[in-house]
Amino acid sequence: MRPTLFYGFDPLCGWCYVFGPTMRALRETFEERLNLEVVCGGLVVGERVRPMSEMRGYLRRAYPEAEARSGVRFGPGFTEGLLQKDDVVLASEPACRAIFVAREIAGEARALAFAMGLVTALYHDGLDPTDPEVLQALAREHELVGLLDRWRTPEARALTERGFVRARSLSVTMYPTLILEDGDRRTLALRGYASPSEAIERVKSALAS
Repeated sequence: MRPTLFYGFDPLCGWCYVFGPTMRALRETFEERLNLEVVCGGLVVGERVRPMSEMRGYLRRAYPEAEARSGVRFGPGFTEGLLQKDDVVLASEPACRAIFVAREIAGEARALAFAMGLVTALYHDGLDPTDPEVLQALAREHELVGLLDRWRTPEARALTERGFVRARSLSVTMYPTLILEDGDRRTLALRGYASPSEAIERVKSALAS
């Protein structure tokens, strides 16, 4: 049985947005050796859900640092658009729920592609990934038939809560995180942003250990 690389991800995490090129490099490098599973734990839930007017100061400080480290730019749709809207309220649960539903519909690879589409929609295009219209448009783009109908059900909410519990059981508390599971052994390969070359070396080291 092939080892599994768990990718701790949240669609509201700016560092996961700039991690996109790194994840693409990891997939290209290890697609024949590893299974990949997206693990969403809910970065912005409960008391952390607040209007943009309260989050703007933090985001204005954080996104230039992410750009400087990664070379990935945040789009004007976010920096000059969504970031300026006081009444926008972003929360992880609805967007994570859509990812879990995507996995049910189409499997892990399509769920990862959809997840990356969500975080790109937010930080590049300035779209709200909790908005049903945005989810529906992305579902059509990724050929996820029936996603929005399933997303609205109590069963999808329960599925998401189980997913959050699973993330905690894997000790995913920071995004992005990479954990390698090989048999009954789990190894923390990466916690936080890394360049493509660094992340590849970290995963290779975890495989060799």
